[in-house]
Amino acid sequence: MGGVAVKKMLFSLDEVVNIVSTLRIHAKSHKCVVESVVIDSREAAANSLFIALPGTKTDGHNFIKNALNRGASSVIMKERWYNRLRGEIIPLAESRGAAVIVVSDPLNALQQLGKMYLKRFSSLVKLGITGSSGKTTTKEMVASVLSLNSHVVANIKNLNSEIGVPLTAFRVNSSHEYAVFEMGTNHPGEMSVLANIVRPKLGLITNIGKAHIEYFNSKEAIAAEKASLFKYFSGKETAFLPDNEVLLKQLKRGINGRVLFFGAKSTAGYGGYKDRGLDGITVHWEGLPIQLSLYGKYNVLNALAAISLAVELGVSGKDIKEGLEMVQPLFGRSQIVRGEVTVLLDCYNSNPDSARKALEFLESVKWPGRKIALLGAMYELGAQTETEHMELAEFANRMNLDILFLFGDEFKASFEKLMSFSKGKRLSLLWEKDFDGLIRAVKKVFKTGDLVLLKASRGVELEQILPLIKEI
Repeated sequence: MGGVAVKKMLFSLDEVVNIVSTLRIHAKSHKCVVESVVIDSREAAANSLFIALPGTKTDGHNFIKNALNRGASSVIMKERWYNRLRGEIIPLAESRGAAVIVVSDPLNALQQLGKMYLKRFSSLVKLGITGSSGKTTTKEMVASVLSLNSHVVANIKNLNSEIGVPLTAFRVNSSHEYAVFEMGTNHPGEMSVLANIVRPKLGLITNIGKAHIEYFNSKEAIAAEKASLFKYFSGKETAFLPDNEVLLKQLKRGINGRVLFFGAKSTAGYGGYKDRGLDGITVHWEGLPIQLSLYGKYNVLNALAAISLAVELGVSGKDIKEGLEMVQPLFGRSQIVRGEVTVLLDCYNSNPDSARKALEFLESVKWPGRKIALLGAMYELGAQTETEHMELAEFANRMNLDILFLFGDEFKASFEKLMSFSKGKRLSLLWEKDFDGLIRAVKKVFKTGDLVLLKASRGVELEQILPLIKEI
């Protein structure tokens, strides 16, 4: 998918200094160059630029010396940290022939470098894909289709954030014809930053849901944030919107460019789909049966999004079919792990909308054994945390399942409420607070022939119990 691997110079030192609003620089020579940009000191090497960023558990400034010792030719650091560490950093950098660039905001420096680097590729067709769910799958579908006859670069996995998007930009080289950017946001204003970096020629929103609602308070606010994807349209670009979106009127308002729609009503040639259960989905389009290996009817809309984009770019029906059929599930996303217990591993992320869709699929599967839903916490729901977990638990409790297993403090009140009126119901209810209790319960409850859905937010790390399930 990535085109020809070319060792290239991204920037000269002088270019970096001019782009990032440098406060001060220490460099014995301005001849050093940048061939890679890294934020992990373990990835630093000769001619790399290490940008020190704060993290949730540590801070990149604590690893500047590691980066220099690994050969980094330059580092970017925050002024406050420079004042604290310059006695250690400057002598080491001088001994290594490296430059130290001091700025007020290293993250902004990374983003400005990504933006200016992308501007060099005037013929590159840039695509931006966002949405509350389905954006990673849609990105994979689009990239797979386009890569059959073109050189394409796309985010690795889901490096779609204010950090991941500029890092993806540096992977572009002169051989690439298309760049497919998945663009995610979890706080107000982030999408505007990403759109400014990428400046997509084609932008697509998959849907609007409740993911990250803690930071937005309403779906309307989420829609406004996602619509910032189109903020820098100049009139020549094209927006793609889902025809079944409740907030469609809001999304399309004020777009300075063409607006096209995709979905069951709008994607020309769509002839319905067949649900093949665990074997995937068959999408009928233009008389072609497209055999998706991804399960769940929600992937139909993702496929129609990819088809609509590809048609707009002039891709043939044959290549669209072949490219879509090549797409395989990524880790923890609609992934099937077969064994004595079959697992629907869908725990890379979770929100109220995607969790309901996963449960509906579990219920729809024809299965000779028991069906078990193991639901872990959904994060970033803010004040709606208890309500959303309660509503999801009640939704699952009404389904035709054998066991509903709730995991984590967020589900405690839900479990207690459901237990108070669940006597006589066929469905068994279980709850555990921590992994020790979960492990004991899984060993006791799960058995050969079960079909188990694992669904939770990434931070829960529910995949930790997968090895245990495989031992059953």
